[in-house]
Amino acid sequence: DALAAPSARALADAPVSDTTLADLVRSPDWRLRARAAAALQWRRDPTFAEAVAGLGPATTRTGAVRFTDRRLRAPEAAPLLVERLLDTTAPSAERAALVEALRLSGGEWEDAAVGLLDAEADPAVREQLAAVLRYAAPDVASSGLALVVADPAGAVRAAALRTIGARDDGARYSEVVLAAFGDTDAEVRAAAVRAAGWLGLSDAWEGLVARLSDADAEVRLKAVAALERLDARRAAAVPALTVLTRDPDARVARAAERVLGR
Repeated sequence: DALAAPSARALADAPVSDTTLADLVRSPDWRLRARAAAALQWRRDPTFAEAVAGLGPATTRTGAVRFTDRRLRAPEAAPLLVERLLDTTAPSAERAALVEALRLSGGEWEDAAVGLLDAEADPAVREQLAAVLRYAAPDVASSGLALVVADPAGAVRAAALRTIGARDDGARYSEVVLAAFGDTDAEVRAAAVRAAGWLGLSDAWEGLVARLSDADAEVRLKAVAALERLDARRAAAVPALTVLTRDPDARVARAAERVLGR
């Protein structure tokens, strides 16, 4: 059993033929595919596999943790990165950065992303997995988003809404977006409101007007922008906009004045 091996490197050293590993690469189980493909990389190019397995992330000037080594921008790196993601003992920020590196590798990552979501305990990693679904094929994204829009962590749900808002087919999730207007987490409500504006969801109008009185300033700000995006002239006629010109948050007040043409 390939998954019984402690690692892809151990599988590469096991008495398993390349033909058997190649057959496993076509398995319907994403874990088997990744493990076998990684083992083949260890056999074919151990120097490359060693590098991918040992590369550490860098910290950007903004404090973000990212993998920037160009060697990871190769399809052959994908299964080796999946192997690293399966090691849950690695630091949270590093594993989240591995998700981004996996997507940028250009290799097969979509099924692994959804598979990882199904069992991932770390919300920071799930948040990054939700973010990369923006680039997944429609059927894969649908499977993954079904998991993250109901995630117990608000940051993950918000990432899911941002992904929906950025996808070309995001309007197909309109019911999810509208339902999130009432989420208990302000970050989620703000992401949902923004998504409604970017996706041009006309059915969101009344819900957006209601969010103009949200307790959270960011939600109010996003609601003003979404209404303006949907129909600036109609938005200028909404009475609540006049009230918001006196909002305690200066950003909200300025946005309301802009819509009203002041």
